[in-house]
Amino acid sequence: MKSWPNNNSAKAFDAFIREKLWLAPSDVQLADPTSPVDESVRDRLRDLNEHVCAPITVFEKVWDHMLTPREKSRLGGRDRTAAFEMYRYAPTLLVCARPIWYPRAVLEIAVATQQLLEMECRTLRQTLAPVDPVSHYLVSKGQSLGIKETDVYPAIEDAIDIHRLVIVDSPGVHALYWDRERVKVPPSQPTKPWTFLATLVKAHLRNDFYRPSRFPGVDSHTINTWKSRLSEWLPMDFYKMIRFDRSAEGYKLVGLPSSQIKLFEDIGGLCGSHLPLPLDD
Repeated sequence: MKSWPNNNSAKAFDAFIREKLWLAPSDVQLADPTSPVDESVRDRLRDLNEHVCAPITVFEKVWDHMLTPREKSRLGGRDRTAAFEMYRYAPTLLVCARPIWYPRAVLEIAVATQQLLEMECRTLRQTLAPVDPVSHYLVSKGQSLGIKETDVYPAIEDAIDIHRLVIVDSPGVHALYWDRERVKVPPSQPTKPWTFLATLVKAHLRNDFYRPSRFPGVDSHTINTWKSRLSEWLPMDFYKMIRFDRSAEGYKLVGLPSSQIKLFEDIGGLCGSHLPLPLDD
């Protein structure tokens, strides 16, 4: 597998991936064979694994529609035919390109190829989360090693190139990019101001407002306290977009179209962040 360029922390993660995640596609393995994952979940994963590994068309669709140019570059600049000769199976290809845990790659491909509903995928992700070594590694060691989310997930870096606001609101990882620059979120930042900001962005993407009345114990004084904390580190031009709309009795982002925003809620695989792949060429 190709190491990421000139970055000791990235090389450490690359070594971790090689050691922990290069799993045989004949069987979906878990990080710990004694983990409390129900056998029915294992059976479901094995069934999905068989479906996403068998057809070469799935491999081709993953290469053509799921991998970004940066992800393909991590595979040594091979073309699709050479990549197939090297990796053979779609989940293995995805593990080497992202990378993510092999079972998570199976789920992501199954959703993208319409072999698995997003609702079931979410349930399986939640079940597997306690034994997912990639997510655990990122949360426990990623920050101390200086590993940024863009080191691991090129899709975030691609989004930065085309969206004015990119926000990562994932378990254990909070990050914000504004005008292609990473905004430093203070390590001591209280969770509630961040939660307010992330919830506001999600509401804006739904063409809705953040209405304090929907949240017990939240009033205008509480919001002003949170905004005050956000003003300490948010870029001022972005901060000034957070406005209160009296007619709607809620907060919104003024002057920032939804098309200029990209939200990542689960970077432990980015499952659901891609549109379904075309089933017929």
